[in-house]
Amino acid sequence: MNISDARGLWTRHGYIGEYRLCWKSRYEPVLRIDDKGRKLGPLYFKTEEAAECAAWRAKNELEQPIMVRSGEIIPAAKIEVEKHFKKGVAA
Repeated sequence: MNISDARGLWTRHGYIGEYRLCWKSRYEPVLRIDDKGRKLGPLYFKTEEAAECAAWRAKNELEQPIMVRSGEIIPAAKIEVEKHFKKGVAA
């Protein structure tokens, strides 16, 4: 569907945040991670809003570096020149 989403869900231990990346079809939970980078299970929150906010942040950390360029601005003239070289036409 190419739609990313985030939500907060109630469990018996508290709310957990879940996010779905635009290239995946299932939701992933926001995980607790220790100092060594090991995943320790879901991170629990007191409110649904806090869980959803954490899910949006986790989603953006994973999705943004892939979906958005690093801020480089490319002039339109450079794009046109590169189109000619990709076609095999020298300017």
